[in-house]
Amino acid sequence: MLLPYDNSDTVAPGEEGELLQTFLLDKEMYEKIWKDKSMEIEAGPMRNTEAKDISKGNKAAFLLK
Repeated sequence: MLLPYDNSDTVAPGEEGELLQTFLLDKEMYEKIWKDKSMEIEAGPMRNTEAKDISKGNKAAFLLK
């Protein structure tokens, strides 16, 4: 997974933002496994530059169809 962000990119509490993640798959794997399936992605825990969990137990789940 590749992320185009660094630790200084933040969204203030109560505001909205977006998270872009890139997953690399070869064509054969995509065609055989993922092409016609939905998937659920869970993001968390979020960590700061000292690797401490800053998500306080919260998670974000996304269902991709």
